Amino acid sequence: MPYKTTILAKSVDVGDLGIRIVGILWLVAALAFAVTAGGLLTRASWWLPVAVVITVFSFLLCIVDWPEARIGAFVNIGIAVCLMVGRHMEWLR
Repeated sequence: MPYKTTILAKSVDVGDLGIRIVGILWLVAALAFAVTAGGLLTRASWWLPVAVVITVFSFLLCIVDWPEARIGAFVNIGIAVCLMVGRHMEWLR
């Protein structure tokens, strides 16, 4: 992908510093998903609420980086649906 400094479908130019901050937020989201997966695998009590929060955070980042991140938005929707169904069916405790 070419270097860009715009967000929200190229309607807002955040400059070099702003786009670096967006990149750091993407890194934080990726690391948080990895930590949450570790919590799931170890059956930690905190993993489900953290998974919900990080999924919403990641979805918002996808909206900010639309349309390039549209696939991620749909993946986040899928994760949210799985979390809701799993919680409702009591698969996730």
